[in-house]
Amino acid sequence: MTSLEVMTSLGQPAWSATDDESLNLILSLLHDDARQITFTSKGKGVEGTCSDADLALQLHTEELDRATTYLSDRRMTRSVQGAVQTDIHALLASELQESVARGDRAIAIAQSAGTPHGQTQTPVNTGPSAAELETWNKLKSTYITGSGKVRGDEVSDDRIETMSTEMDSQPESSSWAASRGAFKSHNRPDTFPKLHG
Repeated sequence: MTSLEVMTSLGQPAWSATDDESLNLILSLLHDDARQITFTSKGKGVEGTCSDADLALQLHTEELDRATTYLSDRRMTRSVQGAVQTDIHALLASELQESVARGDRAIAIAQSAGTPHGQTQTPVNTGPSAAELETWNKLKSTYITGSGKVRGDEVSDDRIETMSTEMDSQPESSSWAASRGAFKSHNRPDTFPKLHG
């Protein structure tokens, strides 16, 4: 069963498997045809009534509008995915800085509460949380990248490749945390761990 047959059998429009450039051309030509038919058929029917042909043309135009919206949404989604993949190092560095700032605040609060100097401990950043990794995997999901499983049948579009992500090369959170220790005292080094890349 081809990917087109699988998507059609699941109720997805058959054109959703088409690449963006081809789909844009097809939709443009179909919109032109619909406008031409509308222009040539004006004044040929009884005023105030809607013929079957007029209704069919109206429904056809609405479907073309939905397809155009789908194409626009798909392009935007891929653009967002590409931006996130491009900026993953900056996002991880920002998260690490936020984690350090939270730790510094916890130390300041503990010291102002009178906690002895040597007993102040701050949990270290353990990398991306399970929720963050789950979100990342959803970002790489089938409707964005074009690869994945649907009802046990492989659905793939050879024109759309899953981009390799910087996150794939990151160590797992638990191993990263174990290698750095569960807690560090407030006398931590001033350097950040090197992000892979």
